Amino acid sequence: MRLVLIIAGGLLALLLALVLIVPAVIDWNGYKPRLAEAVRDATGRELIIDGDISLSILPTPTLTAEGVRFANIEGASTPDMARLKALDLEISLMPLLGGTVQVERLVLVEPFIQFETLADGRTNWSFAPRETANGATGDPDELFVEPPSGSAIKFDNVRIENGTVIYRSATGTDQRFEKLTATLTAPSLYGPYQANGNLTYQGIPATLEASLGNIEFDRPAVVSLRLGLAERGNLAFSGSFQRGPSVNLSGRIEAESGNLSTLVNTVIGGKVPLPALEQKLVVHGTLNATPATLALDDMLVTFGAARATGAVNAGLEGGPRVDVVLEVGRIDLDKIMGDIIAQAAAAPPVRNQPAAPGTGQAGAGRTAMLLPDDIALSLDLTVGAIDYRGRLIRQLRTNMVLDDGRLALNQLSAQLPGGTEASLLGGAANGDHGVRFQGSVEMVSTNLREFAEWLRVDLVNVPADRMRSLSLQSDVSLDSRELLLSQLDLRVDSSKITGGLVYRLSTRPSFGVTLTLDRLNLDAYMAAVQQRLAPVLPEPTPRADGASPQPPLAVLDSFDANMKLQVGQVTYRGQQIRDITIDASVQDGVATIRDVSVSDLAGGRAKLSGSLVAREDAPAGELLFDLSTRDPGRLFQLLNFQAPVEPARLGRLALKGKLSGTPASFEVDTALNIAGAAMTVTGSMGVAQFPPRLDLAAEGSHPDLAQLLSAFLGRNPKDGPPLGDVRLWLTAKSGDTDALAFNGRVEAAGGMATLEGDVNPFAPVPTFALNFEANSGNAVRLARVLAPNYRPVGDRDRPFVLTTRLSGNASAFDLADIVFKAGDIEMTGGGGVSRSGERPRVTAKLISNDIVIDPWLPDPALGAGPASPRAPIPVPMAGPQGWSREPLSLGGLRSIDLDLNIEAASIRHGNYVVDSATLAVLLQDGVLDLSTLEGGLFGGTFLAQGQIVVADLPTMRLTVRVKDADLRLAAASAGQPQQIRGLLDLELDAGSRGNTEATLISAMNGGGRFKVREGVAEGFDLQQVSDQLKELDSVAAFLGLAKAAFSGGETPFQQLEGTYKIGEGIVSTDDTTLVASAGTGKLTGTADLPKQQLDATAVFQLTEHPNAPPLTIEFTGPLAKPRTEFRTRDLEAFIAQRAVERGLMRLLPEGTTTTPSAPGTEAPASETPSPPASQQQSPRQQLRQILPRLLKQE
Repeated sequence: MRLVLIIAGGLLALLLALVLIVPAVIDWNGYKPRLAEAVRDATGRELIIDGDISLSILPTPTLTAEGVRFANIEGASTPDMARLKALDLEISLMPLLGGTVQVERLVLVEPFIQFETLADGRTNWSFAPRETANGATGDPDELFVEPPSGSAIKFDNVRIENGTVIYRSATGTDQRFEKLTATLTAPSLYGPYQANGNLTYQGIPATLEASLGNIEFDRPAVVSLRLGLAERGNLAFSGSFQRGPSVNLSGRIEAESGNLSTLVNTVIGGKVPLPALEQKLVVHGTLNATPATLALDDMLVTFGAARATGAVNAGLEGGPRVDVVLEVGRIDLDKIMGDIIAQAAAAPPVRNQPAAPGTGQAGAGRTAMLLPDDIALSLDLTVGAIDYRGRLIRQLRTNMVLDDGRLALNQLSAQLPGGTEASLLGGAANGDHGVRFQGSVEMVSTNLREFAEWLRVDLVNVPADRMRSLSLQSDVSLDSRELLLSQLDLRVDSSKITGGLVYRLSTRPSFGVTLTLDRLNLDAYMAAVQQRLAPVLPEPTPRADGASPQPPLAVLDSFDANMKLQVGQVTYRGQQIRDITIDASVQDGVATIRDVSVSDLAGGRAKLSGSLVAREDAPAGELLFDLSTRDPGRLFQLLNFQAPVEPARLGRLALKGKLSGTPASFEVDTALNIAGAAMTVTGSMGVAQFPPRLDLAAEGSHPDLAQLLSAFLGRNPKDGPPLGDVRLWLTAKSGDTDALAFNGRVEAAGGMATLEGDVNPFAPVPTFALNFEANSGNAVRLARVLAPNYRPVGDRDRPFVLTTRLSGNASAFDLADIVFKAGDIEMTGGGGVSRSGERPRVTAKLISNDIVIDPWLPDPALGAGPASPRAPIPVPMAGPQGWSREPLSLGGLRSIDLDLNIEAASIRHGNYVVDSATLAVLLQDGVLDLSTLEGGLFGGTFLAQGQIVVADLPTMRLTVRVKDADLRLAAASAGQPQQIRGLLDLELDAGSRGNTEATLISAMNGGGRFKVREGVAEGFDLQQVSDQLKELDSVAAFLGLAKAAFSGGETPFQQLEGTYKIGEGIVSTDDTTLVASAGTGKLTGTADLPKQQLDATAVFQLTEHPNAPPLTIEFTGPLAKPRTEFRTRDLEAFIAQRAVERGLMRLLPEGTTTTPSAPGTEAPASETPSPPASQQQSPRQQLRQILPRLLKQE
């Protein structure tokens, strides 16, 4: 027995020694090739173990391996598909002796797995198929073996430390799961399983919780999964998993993200702002999945305020097939767009970043997109309403099917605002240049104005009866190279466009157009299109970046085009344009114009043909143009050009020429004929650079200047002397600077005008500096160019000179060193012109010598006009035909603003001399202000001010002040006998309103006063009348005296003054008074200016004869020649009474009482008072009372 025990113990010791010693002495690394071979046979890939493999039995069976790598497929981005830094496996010994493998600990240190899809579609997780015995097919369901009732493998603790899983797509985008640390427990290989861990997804911390119940044959096992991605979202699934002849996973899935934009950026690994996705997303649904199918039913998606329901079904056998049905109630796109705009406004400005290599050209190196042929997809989407721009897009429907690499768009339609319906149908397939779509588009709008308003198209200037309807039908084709519209049929209101167009989607814009337009009435679409406006030169402004503009033809080298257009009829500005043809192309900087023509251009014809090159290396081109019309007025109206003359006078207009060469040097040869004048322009232009290089010369002429003026100014060519021809020369040549050397000369009517200097039209603000000179040896002949019937007094051979320097730009320029000479008149000064306002503004300040007007006045002896009045007229006088009723021509005052100041040594007209004359005139906004017209006049001073306001009914006012004017000098200046001498003070304030002379005179109102001091009235002797009246006893003698006294002599007076009023054109006075030593006079009456009638009465009362009746003189009749009548009956009766009285008194005895003296007699002084009325009268007294009554009765 003892021996048996010793043997048994020895065997046990030997076994124990074998267990302890054999694993330690065996080199397990020798098995690496066998392991690698086994893996290669199973997968077709290499397994490499860089580290050592060790195995120990006691005290706990332990297996370790280091540096394990599993190879990737050829072409993958990394050489290894999987790596494992270290593996530690511990198995419990005692259960192992009982046949149970109980894994106490399994640690995977830094495992790394990269799943990758290559650009050619291969995946690195697809392995070579393994041959199966007994003809097995490899179907998972076929290989399934029902698990035994008890499990022989248990996992107490499986741990993953710092693991990494990466999925890399064919485009190189990564989905990274890193820093994975997790624990797994499983009582058996068939569950239940429990797993918990932490990881980062795209750098964002995440948590993982999963559990799976016992897996029993054909019985469901409870499944639970929760994945949390910090604040970016959560995913939860709860349901069951069943394994049997078929595998099934079903349950409820819920996904949620507080901000979809953040989640999307996390998935794509970007930081792109996505304001449209900054909404909360919640997805609920029922998931049912098998190895062959996947279904998500009862799906409810909430995105912000939008809700959608639907389902997703997918078939996973062979090529995947996915069917999506989605119905959305309402989407508030306005809110989404508002959020986008708000975020864009709040975002900091993005600084310019250098372009990444290879991104300089659009599409460079880009792979054309292809439709996948290994997946099938169908989408049925309905959106009930979309809020956009304050209106609703209704019933958006999309139905499309992708199968076998072909996309069928069965429906894409929507109801848009304005009664508009749009739809797109067609299909897409892979072609030589990627995906190509072919289909048709249709759109119909019954209220186009409402639709345009919704699109924010401003139609406020389009009449309300236009832009009412639209219909569009066209075939459409699109791929990565081009967009093609064919069989186009577009109708807007009554206009129809047919044809097609193509646009190349390349870095260089390229397009082709073939269109036909039947008719278009532009006038009907443009507000106030008939309003004729003169061309307005745009205010030039420098470029903001300070760079020079591109050469004029550079645009031709920026795109390619081929155009064929036909237009039947266009109505524009009341004119017809018919049969328009455009057949042209632009290719590689060369414009080839096969035919651009208009058979009826507002009564004319136009044609353009040839070629124009924009590149220096291209062959020289030649461009021909030809324009002609017999009715320039219609052409001007079409071009909105306000001709300075009546176009009907211009006759035939023809413009013809050619432009040949290359941009470095184009040869120019152009001819213009208009109104009988001919002009040619020849030379060269180099436009390959900016500014262009010019060397141009123009020459023009007309055989008869009178005929030319007849066309442009309406001058009668038969009036005045012959003017001869007119010739014009102009040159413009580039120099060393950007400016052009400009020279111009005009010769006409014996005179010449020149303009010479520099012009720079290419500066940011074009400038010029020019010297102007005009001269003629015969100023009168020069004046008769514009006034043919002008024939002044005196010698006509008077020199004329005008010189000045012009400098500035088209908006504002100075007129410096002005010298003006006309005969003996010489003026100098300066000024300027500004065009920055609504109208040109001219300022001038001139100094003149003596201005003698008489030599420039028409000669009355030649019938060239009425003679000037030779006597001062105190009131306005009408001509022989009365006041004119022709409208006043004041419109010119609105075309210019003027600030004029002239200082003259004197202004002379005959013997009238205004010394040190100053004139200041301001014309602005149609208001002419005579600020000052003052100087010395007749030894006194003169000041006039006034205003004219241009309106529908012009208004005028005038103020005149004369102080200490010597009337003797005034009479002498007028060449008239002296009537009144003295010093005159005069005030006049008058105003009126009217648009003709007649209405102005009839509406004149105002008044004034005058006063003459220390004066003498000539033409009558009031003192002589008074003196001789004392001795007269005969009426006949008195009449002779009166006639003699008012036919000569003079009457000194101390004062002559009065006031006058003007009302409705009638001048009246009632207080004009003459105070003289011999008597006083008073004038009352009116002067009716509209009717030119005078009605006035002068009454003279003799100082020495207070009892004598006054002498009355009446002035009536026309103002130009009034009638004078003496009213002397009372005075005649007075003289007759005195004569009879004196005769009778000699016969009657003297009374004892004193009697009153007869009127006009001087009674001797008496100390005896007159008897009372009751006393008895003497015979003489009684006679003196009776005689006056008797004389009156006669």
